[in-house]
Amino acid sequence: MATLNALKKALKKVSDEAPRKPLNDEEYDDGLSLFAQASGEQTYQKTFIIPQLSELIASLSARDEISVLEIGPGPENVLGHLPAILRKRITKYVALEPSFQYTQSLTRWLSPMEDERPLPSLKHSLVRPAPFTPESCKGQNYDVILFCHSLYGMKRKEKVIRNTLKMLPKDPLGGMVIISHRGGSLILDNLIQFDGRKLYKTRQAKWRTICRELAGRDDDRPGHLMLSSTEIMIAMTRHATKLPELTALVPLVPRPYKVKNRQALYNSPAAIVRPLDISQVQSCVRWALANKTSLAILGGGHSDHCLWPNVVSVEMGAFDKVYVVNTPQNADTDCWVVAEAGCKTGDIIKETMPAGVTVTLGSRPSVGAGFWLQGGIGHLARHYGLACDAIVGAVMVDAISGQVLCIGHVPEHNIDHRMPFSTNMMRNYLRNYGQPNGHNAEETLANVSRDVSSQYPHGISSDCEGGQMRCGMTTFLCSLEGVSHDSSKGLLLETVDAIELFDREMYISKMHGGHGGGKTSAFKRCVFLKDMANTGAIKVLIPATKDGPTPYCYFHLAHGGKAVRNTAPEDTAFGCIDWDFACVVTGVWPREYDGTRISDAVIHWVYRVVNELLPMSKGVYGADLGPDPRDSNLATKAFGPNRRRLVKLKKELDPKNILAYTYPLILIDLP
Repeated sequence: MATLNALKKALKKVSDEAPRKPLNDEEYDDGLSLFAQASGEQTYQKTFIIPQLSELIASLSARDEISVLEIGPGPENVLGHLPAILRKRITKYVALEPSFQYTQSLTRWLSPMEDERPLPSLKHSLVRPAPFTPESCKGQNYDVILFCHSLYGMKRKEKVIRNTLKMLPKDPLGGMVIISHRGGSLILDNLIQFDGRKLYKTRQAKWRTICRELAGRDDDRPGHLMLSSTEIMIAMTRHATKLPELTALVPLVPRPYKVKNRQALYNSPAAIVRPLDISQVQSCVRWALANKTSLAILGGGHSDHCLWPNVVSVEMGAFDKVYVVNTPQNADTDCWVVAEAGCKTGDIIKETMPAGVTVTLGSRPSVGAGFWLQGGIGHLARHYGLACDAIVGAVMVDAISGQVLCIGHVPEHNIDHRMPFSTNMMRNYLRNYGQPNGHNAEETLANVSRDVSSQYPHGISSDCEGGQMRCGMTTFLCSLEGVSHDSSKGLLLETVDAIELFDREMYISKMHGGHGGGKTSAFKRCVFLKDMANTGAIKVLIPATKDGPTPYCYFHLAHGGKAVRNTAPEDTAFGCIDWDFACVVTGVWPREYDGTRISDAVIHWVYRVVNELLPMSKGVYGADLGPDPRDSNLATKAFGPNRRRLVKLKKELDPKNILAYTYPLILIDLP
């Protein structure tokens, strides 16, 4: 099933010159009803719009009375679904609705003959049958200005929003413009009317064909075409026009933006700034505090959170220095590596190798600080523990006042400038590939998981691919003095250093010719598994591998245990430590299918497999999670027993929610 935005792009390719005219009231009502029925009232009342809208209006707690201007509300006011305590605070309501039919419905809704009034404290109400223009409500101020799916068809949307921002009150209590919209900026009013000439009928037939090709089907709804669409909600204050104040202090990153994460790449941030020194990082934080807005952080660019619509991202790439402190003379020497916040894993390993030390980091060279702050699973984890457990301090800018702090522990809720890591002596690695017989993959995986969990002193990863099940095993043995091995057994053996090891993962170098060439896109989520042979996880993984939407989908089992469990859960933010394998469920598709129903099907497959594994898992890897609503349930499993404590720390260390787009810390389902 494709997205509505993908459908829109495909339809536009047929003809960009098709004649257009606005829909009349009846046609608009038909279209609105179609989308309302497809998305269901649950979308509004339970899952997204109402909870988010309630939270935003509740944030105006300093105001006993709230005035609202709603632009294009349609036949019924969305405010009527708010909790009663919030509805009672609304004392003034003005609506601009271009449809005369809808203004009549809305007027009846506001003043019912029998039922209780939806806005019981209302002192003044006005429903005007008119569109919004710069002259609308001139000289009036409103605490809340609401666009609920009403920007569709408006030209120069940015100018419209700028005009409404001027209508917010200037007093310190503030106000906000709230915009609810479909992801991908689908424009309902851009649907095109045709006359009866043959040319347009031909184009219409092509459009129908495209719709049928891109849409999914549901046996429970015969005759319907299914398309997906995400919902976004944006809240803006009078400070939304203050970006030039920041760019005067901190350099901008020029467009087009490039990041590793394909989902984040489709977002349109307000700007990306690149601070060159710690004082400019302080300027970013203080600007966000002064303007009551949030920041996103861009490090390695792998996170779904690194770019957000209409949010400023702070790109930390200028902080890329690595320092080796107290270079060791022998194995007993205490040595530290100090890495600045923009360093990638590969940068740190390259600098530490000449000194004969290494840091237990991840298995990919391009990941940034967000990865090791939230765990950091790699080949050394089984020997030395997780990357986050090697961090011994930090120099950072706090999110409360923008001060620089030098502390001996690592709160995850500030912008890190540099971090000292404890180190371990540099080792060599013996790598081998094995290809067990694929005819009985379930038995093979069961035996492998049982053996390596209980007997192996070194890390192991196992990859499976394709409809015809194949299981590949890569074993990494660490040694200070090299390893001797028997080549008569026919195994592919190779001794590599820490840099070469990055490219020796089976899923990077062996599967489908290797995924390191950048010709594919991937989407992954990770769950932690223990005692795989006895929990039923294999019975989920084997069928899942066979029904992947593309032949490139696979799962990767990274070996844990041993030193990962040496840190008590209460002593680490990570919390999820009692596992043998990190199971990375990975959906892969050719890059030319980005944004199509193929990529959508692959992402759906990943979520389905992960949710089937969830009941038998020992947690979820939080570093992978993003803003997708399907991650909400996974986030409740991401921090083990520490979630409540971390939620409390987040509120204490970031009370203004300056870093709203980093860690998925939520209170849902907490006792």
